[in-house]
Amino acid sequence: MSEPLYTTTYEGRLVMGDAWTGSDKDNQGRQRTTKTGEPKMQWFLGVAFPKGPQWEELWAQIWNTAAAWFPGGEYQAADFAWKIEDGDGGNHIGKEGRAGCWIVKFSSGRPPAVYDTQTPPQAITDQSRVKRGCWVRVNMSVLGNGERPTAAGGKPGIYINPLSVQLVWQGDEITSGPAPAEVFAAPIGAMPAGARPDPIGGGGAAPPRAQPPAQAQQAQQAQQAQQAQPPAQAQQAQQAQQAQQAQQAQQAQPPATTPPIPGTAAQPQAQPAAGPPAGGPGFLDPGA
Repeated sequence: MSEPLYTTTYEGRLVMGDAWTGSDKDNQGRQRTTKTGEPKMQWFLGVAFPKGPQWEELWAQIWNTAAAWFPGGEYQAADFAWKIEDGDGGNHIGKEGRAGCWIVKFSSGRPPAVYDTQTPPQAITDQSRVKRGCWVRVNMSVLGNGERPTAAGGKPGIYINPLSVQLVWQGDEITSGPAPAEVFAAPIGAMPAGARPDPIGGGGAAPPRAQPPAQAQQAQQAQQAQQAQPPAQAQQAQQAQQAQQAQQAQQAQPPATTPPIPGTAAQPQAQPAAGPPAGGPGFLDPGA
């Protein structure tokens, strides 16, 4: 049996998972179990490492370790479980922090220790300091999973375990799903009887739009002139003003459009994912 690789990565951005919270369910909601069927917990981190010379050096170490654990050449198979994915392909496209990077998926049955950059590094216990979006280094172990291809579904691959994590720099936090400001952008409707505004967030009807200075002055002058007129003239002026406002509102409305009939509009065609560039999983030469 070969020896595990113990090494520390260069700086990458934490884009998936976290260092604090374990899970006893897989990504399909099923109970995680050991090979003997016992329930287990797993801590998961996905770190995006920028492509370049530093990655080539790290990738060569991982590659050589896999080659030592699988002398039969299983590591050269297309379905070898590298736990490494291309940030420029597949479901990583368009997600923050992943373009131009290789995504290493670290996992372990125990939480990694977390440290700062003091000399010597001090343990971090405040979970709010290390979250998705920050930049970290990971001290890791890499070893083969001991599996061989079998009819029962054995899948050769490697384990990449996070032993400890060092917070290097802060970054904008990466959250899942759309931003609240986008999904709740529509104005709030009129508050019904019996409802009360939230004392902190408001929650009443949307405030009236502020008028430009020129329009506000004209409205004030019209109101003053209306107050100075006799009752009959004031009523006529009010009716004329209401008619003018209705006409302006009608002109401001966008023309009605007819939605396209499903199936008639040209639909964008899915493009096949490009193969990973040299220097990542799927190529026989890790240093190419």
